[in-house]
Amino acid sequence: MSDAITQNTVLNIVTNSNTHILQKLKTYQALNNLGYKNLLFIGIKSLMISLKEMNKLWPCQWSDVFVLDCDSDGEVARKVLDTLQQSADCGQGLDISDDNSVAPLVNILQKSQQKVVLISPRQTASGFQEKVRNISYFEDNCNISDLDEKSQKQILERTVNFQGTNVALSTLVGTDPPESIKCFLDSEVISILLSNEHELSVGRQLSDLPKYYVPRVLQHHIYLKEEILKLTDYAITFAVSGLQAEELKKYLSPGEKVCGFVYDERERNHTFKKVPDFSKSGLSAERWTMKTHQNVGQQMKIHDVRYNNFWNINTEIDISEGWKSNPFGTVATISMTVFSAELENMKTYNEAGQNIKPDEVRYIILGNKNPEIEFRELKKLCTNVHWIHVEDGSFLWRDTNGNIDIIRRYFDNTNCEKFDMNSVVEHNDRTMLLVAEPGMGKSKFLSYMEHVIKKWRPSVWVLRINLNEHTNDLENVKFDQGIIEKCKEFLWSAARSNKQDALNVTKEMFLQALEKTGKMIIILDGFDEISPDYSSKVEILIRGIRDETASKIWISSRSSHRQNLEDILGKFAFTLQLYNHGLQ
Repeated sequence: MSDAITQNTVLNIVTNSNTHILQKLKTYQALNNLGYKNLLFIGIKSLMISLKEMNKLWPCQWSDVFVLDCDSDGEVARKVLDTLQQSADCGQGLDISDDNSVAPLVNILQKSQQKVVLISPRQTASGFQEKVRNISYFEDNCNISDLDEKSQKQILERTVNFQGTNVALSTLVGTDPPESIKCFLDSEVISILLSNEHELSVGRQLSDLPKYYVPRVLQHHIYLKEEILKLTDYAITFAVSGLQAEELKKYLSPGEKVCGFVYDERERNHTFKKVPDFSKSGLSAERWTMKTHQNVGQQMKIHDVRYNNFWNINTEIDISEGWKSNPFGTVATISMTVFSAELENMKTYNEAGQNIKPDEVRYIILGNKNPEIEFRELKKLCTNVHWIHVEDGSFLWRDTNGNIDIIRRYFDNTNCEKFDMNSVVEHNDRTMLLVAEPGMGKSKFLSYMEHVIKKWRPSVWVLRINLNEHTNDLENVKFDQGIIEKCKEFLWSAARSNKQDALNVTKEMFLQALEKTGKMIIILDGFDEISPDYSSKVEILIRGIRDETASKIWISSRSSHRQNLEDILGKFAFTLQLYNHGLQ
């Protein structure tokens, strides 16, 4: 920019932005670096108020550079240029009534060694050539990457209006945004962020907070009968957490094998390891688990089981008489006993080191530290596996990869988990279903919940879509090809703010949250209220969000759609607990 100012008398700085704060700052910095003092900056709207007094303002002796901030109204800008030409002519003592005597503005300014800089959007620039011959243009297209580190940090700390809540830009894009976002943090966005008159709005605001709301409790019927573990269908696999292997075997039919799901550091993958039968050896599951994690992927060696030496075998032997009559025979007998025990333990460990094929696995023990992560990996290997967690003697369903109908048959409907609003918001499941009959308060619960989520995590997109209000979009959308891209466009049309500023960067923020960071919760309210013609499209939308994005999704419906939606999501529905008599 400095070179362009130096080489030209009348310069038009062209930008894609309608807000020119960044261009004015850069122009001021460039002029100051070039040694120009007493600069005159003025906005075109301010100038239009006293346009006739222009000749008194400039050209003048105390200012060598006149910087005019033009808006998108090209007609107004051209009037200002006419007046500027007249002022320059008057300053030269010319008769402005005689068109033939009027010298070009550029020539007049060159004689007095003065400059004019026009800052304008692209649509205005094209008309300047008609009024000012020999005008030069400088394209000022930049993004946040062109700024120094300190300036970038200041920009990222600026406040944006995110769905009605003020947050720092960095909470949405990070302190080091990806390149896909940096390229959209351009001069327009930066100018808006620096402006005191404009506000960068990201995302549609939440619906109004309900004026009257009575706290509700959700019920989740996921308690199971313990007989489920004795199913004879060998195509079904159960993963169990909360129990040790020997405890699990108490609930299984005799002879059933139990496997551990262990990460092999050397092979960098998970494998199934057979758990030994501890009833035949003196070993414990805890010791086996520890040893398996230490030695997985390595061949077990004899010295690994030497903890059972001759002197610490817990065997009751009466040697008083035998020792007196035949001490060497007694020692030989003890030695054979110890040796047999050693062989049995070695056999047990060797069995424990064997890999088991996924299709041969029926029962799997999950670790207690990160069972969610282990089950996520397990689903990649097993096509029909169910996770059951044991807590205080009760069996609770946690997740399924495959057909959940078998779980449905073994529900213990006499018990359920209960969740208040805070525990619902903090729930880890990515997909959740709420069912209740019309008028029970589903929509009010979800409307209140979106505000609780936003207060709890201000940086998360909360996209609540009343499906009945988007039937026109559902009518027009076609999911026959490019399904996920059509899903993204449908969601974006519902998520975007009504304001048109900086749509490129706000859309990229939206896609980053949807696809990568998972900082988005999508609430599809009223599945049962839309036409059956649209139901199949919404089902495709649900599958697309679940399978192709990182976002959480909530769906609400009446009970008649419950089983269908449970099968699609692979999750069992939450229900609203009825009000007690006092609240009624």
